[in-house]
Amino acid sequence: MKHIILIILATTNIVFSYLSFAQSSPPPEVMKIEVKAERQAIARYDLSQPDTNRITLEMAFDKSEIRNPELTRKLQLQPIKSIDLVYTLYPKNKDFTELNRNRLIALYNAAPDIFQHKDIKWKYVGQNGCETFEQANAMFHGFVVYFKPKLLPQATPKTKEKEAKKTEKKTTQKPPKKIDIDKVDFGSKEAIKELIDQDYVYEDSTVYKIFERNKDWNDMLIVTDWTGSMYQYGLQVLTWMKLNQELSKRVKKFIFFNDGDKKRDSEKIIGKTGGIYHVSADNMDLVMETMAKAQRGGTGGDIQENDLEALLFGVTYFKECKTVVLIADSQSPIRDMMLLPQVVSKMKANNQKLKIILCGAKKYIQPEYVGLAYETRGSLHTIEQDIDNLIRMSKGESIKIEDTEFSIKQGKFMQTKRK
Repeated sequence: MKHIILIILATTNIVFSYLSFAQSSPPPEVMKIEVKAERQAIARYDLSQPDTNRITLEMAFDKSEIRNPELTRKLQLQPIKSIDLVYTLYPKNKDFTELNRNRLIALYNAAPDIFQHKDIKWKYVGQNGCETFEQANAMFHGFVVYFKPKLLPQATPKTKEKEAKKTEKKTTQKPPKKIDIDKVDFGSKEAIKELIDQDYVYEDSTVYKIFERNKDWNDMLIVTDWTGSMYQYGLQVLTWMKLNQELSKRVKKFIFFNDGDKKRDSEKIIGKTGGIYHVSADNMDLVMETMAKAQRGGTGGDIQENDLEALLFGVTYFKECKTVVLIADSQSPIRDMMLLPQVVSKMKANNQKLKIILCGAKKYIQPEYVGLAYETRGSLHTIEQDIDNLIRMSKGESIKIEDTEFSIKQGKFMQTKRK
C-alpha cells in the first residue's frame, strides 16, 4: 500500500509539473525571435548620442518589467527597423536565457503586433565590460528600438511657394508652447526629451521668465528641487537653454535633489538625507538622463525638503560656479536650516552669490527662503519680481513679495500681511 501511495504522489507531481510548464510556455512568436535573433557581445552599449529615430524601453538589472511602458504606444506610430535586447553578461557564468525570454514576453504583452513583422531585425547585445555588480547595475538594460526614418514629401513648386510665404510671416521667434505635463513620466529620459524637443513650457512659466529677465547671470550652478510638483520648473531650464543656446553656455553644473531618495521620513538625518544628483551642463543628453534617474530614485516624502544640504554639496564641490541658482518650492519648508552657517561660510569663501527662484509664490512663500536670501546676501526672484535689496533692510522694515508682506522681527523674517 505504501508503494502505491508513493507511485500516485510521483505521478501527480509529474502531471502538475507538466501542466505548470504548459501554462508558462512563452508565445510561439517569442520563441521564433529567440531562435532567429543575432547575438553580439560588446563592452558597453553606447546611448550617449541623441537619436530622434530611437526609443529605449528600460528595465532594471536582472528584471523583466518595462520601467517606462507608456513609450510602447510609439511602437505603433512609425515603422521599426531593428530592436536590440541589451543586457549585461554578469555574473560571467550565468545562463541568461530565462531572463531574456521573460523580457521578450514583457515586450510581447505590451506590443504583440510588432512580433508579426518579419522585416524587423532582432539582436541580443550582451555587455561584458563589467567586473562587479555595481558596474553591471549602472549599465543600460532593456530594449533599444530603432525606427525607419520618416520620408519627407518632395517639394513641388506650389509647396515651395507656400513655405516661402510662411517664412516671410516669421518675423519673430514663436513663444514656447504651453502644456499640462502633470501626467508625464519624468523617470523616462525619452519623455523629458520629447517635451523639450517641442519647446514645451508649463502654464506657470516662472523659471523661463526669470531666466529671460536675468541674462547677466554667469558661471551658473543650478540646484533644483526635483520632487513631485517641481518637475515642470526644472524642465523650463532645459527649454530655455535650448532656445537660447549662446546664453545657455553660462550654465555649468546641475544638481537635482529629491529629499532622500525613498527613505522614510523618520530616517532623514539633517545633512545626511541624500537624494542628491549632479551633472555637468555641457551634455544635454546626460542632463536628461540624470533628471530621470533622480526621479526614479525618489519623489520626496513629507512636505519639507533638504534644500541646504543640496546647496552645501554644490558650493563645496563646484567652487568655480560663481552664481548659485536655487529653484525652490515656495510652499515647502526647508528641512535643514541649521546648515545655514556652513552654507554662508562656504559661499563667502568662494565669492559666490545665491539667486533663489520661488516657484508657486503667488500661493504662499515660506519665510525661510526670505531669510536664506538675506543671510547669504543673495536675491529672490518670482514670476514678476527680482528682489536684491534684502540686505539693506533693518529691524522693523517690511517688504512685499508677490501678495505677501514680510518684516524682520527678532532677527528673523516673519509674514506680517497677506493680500
